[in-house]
Amino acid sequence: MNKTNGQGRQRNRASAKKPKKTPREELTRWLEMIVKPGEVTELFVKDGIREGLDIRPNFSGFYDSDHLSELVNEAVSWSGNCAGVYFRMNPVLPALLARSKNRVQPSRSVQAASRDDVVRRRLLMIDVDPIRPSGISANEEERKAAVEVARAILKHLKSEGWPRHATVDTGNGYSIFFGVDLPPDDEDLVRRVLKSLDNRFSTDKALVDTSVHDSARLARLPGTKNCKGDEVDDRTHRICRVLKCPDGALTPVPKELLERLAAQEVAPTIPDNPEAQQVGRVLSQALAYVRKMPPAISGKRATTPPSAWPARW
Repeated sequence: MNKTNGQGRQRNRASAKKPKKTPREELTRWLEMIVKPGEVTELFVKDGIREGLDIRPNFSGFYDSDHLSELVNEAVSWSGNCAGVYFRMNPVLPALLARSKNRVQPSRSVQAASRDDVVRRRLLMIDVDPIRPSGISANEEERKAAVEVARAILKHLKSEGWPRHATVDTGNGYSIFFGVDLPPDDEDLVRRVLKSLDNRFSTDKALVDTSVHDSARLARLPGTKNCKGDEVDDRTHRICRVLKCPDGALTPVPKELLERLAAQEVAPTIPDNPEAQQVGRVLSQALAYVRKMPPAISGKRATTPPSAWPARW
C-alpha cells in the first residue's frame, strides 16, 4: 500500500515538471518581465551575417512594449547568424522609435542609444565572466569558476536581505539581475556597488565585470546563441539561457541596501612585495596625472560632455 502510494507520488511529481521552454518562449517571458508598458528598448545585433554582404555589420532598431513579438521574431532569426544578440538594459526615450521603428537596420543607418537617452535605471546586472583570452568562448572548467563566484555573491546578497533576482547563463559566464529604481545619473552608485563585489568576490579565475555600470549598457538576450570566436574543441557556441526568472517584475533593491554595499568598496590588497608596491604607486600617479589633462589630450572627446560619450556594449 505504501509502496504503491509512493510510486503514485513519484509519477505525479514527474508529470508536474514544467516542460523546458523553447528559445522563443524564454525570450518572450524575459522581455515581458523587463519592458514595462509604454517603454521602449533597443535591439542590437553584433557582426550580423546577411546574404550578399561580404562584411559583417552591426544592426540596430528600437521596439516599444506593444511590439515585443516583432522583437522576438527578429532576435530569433539572428541567433546563430551573428556574434551575439543584445538588448538595451534600461528604457530609452520613446522618441527614439523614429530612428528605426520596430525593425532593425545596419548600424551605419541607425544612431544607437546613448546615456543621454536613458529614461530610468531599471536593472542592475552583476556579470561574472571567467578569465580567458579575449574573443573566444569559455570552456566548461572556466564556466565552473564563474558559477562559483556567482553563487558566492548570491549567498551574500540574500543574507543582506536583497529581494528576488533573475539569473542568466550567458553561454560563457553568468549574469545576475536585480531590479532597481534609480535616475540615469546615479552619482556613481551602481559602479561602486559592482566595484565592492569585484573586490570581495573576484578570483584569479573569474571576475565581476565593473564596466557594466553604464546606464546605456547592452546585455545579451536569453534564447539567443553566444557565438564568440570560432568553435574549437570544448570552446563551443552556447545558447544564452534563463536559469531563474520570477513571475512578474523584479522588485527594486532598496537604495539603502545599495548604499550599504557600495560603502564596503575597498581597494584591493597590494601584495607585500616592494616591486608590486612600486607598480601600484606608479599606476596611481599616472591615473591622477591623466585625470588632470584636458579631454583632447587624455583621449576623451573634448566636444561633448562625458554623458554623451558613446556607450560601451
